[in-house]
Amino acid sequence: MKENQIYKLHNLLLIHESTFPDYLEANAEGYRHSTVSKAIETGRRMNAKFILLSHFSQRMKKGDHTTPVPNVLFLFDFLSIDYSTISEDFPVLKTISEKIINSTIDESEDEEH
Repeated sequence: MKENQIYKLHNLLLIHESTFPDYLEANAEGYRHSTVSKAIETGRRMNAKFILLSHFSQRMKKGDHTTPVPNVLFLFDFLSIDYSTISEDFPVLKTISEKIINSTIDESEDEEH
């Protein structure tokens, strides 16, 4: 494999924890974790084609797992992904991400039921 091919592979994918929503940035810093925006910014700085976020705090509420960035997905810990087929698998991973986003329960909604 040529050096430029290796470089392109390394910029293909970032899997990053995003334990806290942006409004809990102080908590993220205190626990040495990241917010959603900080994780996405890391991916942008490295020119990642795909950014997969996981390791969420239970403090995350409905609406915290959203971003206008099209190549960002919210997935779950210990998901196995075939690195060599990530481009082809992206639509399936996007479906999983949407299900995760839609299944996040806002505590205030939960208390009403």
